Amino acid sequence: MLVRSPVRDYPVVPNEPATHAMLTSAPTKRGAGITLYGDSFDLDSLHKTIHKIAQEGFMEESTRNFLLGLAYDIRKAKEL
Repeated sequence: MLVRSPVRDYPVVPNEPATHAMLTSAPTKRGAGITLYGDSFDLDSLHKTIHKIAQEGFMEESTRNFLLGLAYDIRKAKEL
């Protein structure tokens, strides 16, 4: 079975760990944050996951707002 992405096809083997890097990250120049790298499929999956956590999780409003802000940034990066 293959998982299709806009960039490449990923082979999927049941009950086996993924053999490809979905998302990678690197610290920013001054170490105050991280830069995420991934294809459109990966960023879309991360965006949906963050929204699901923010909607279904029990957390303070400030934490929920942080997660929704992160999801917004990921969505905008995907649009570039």
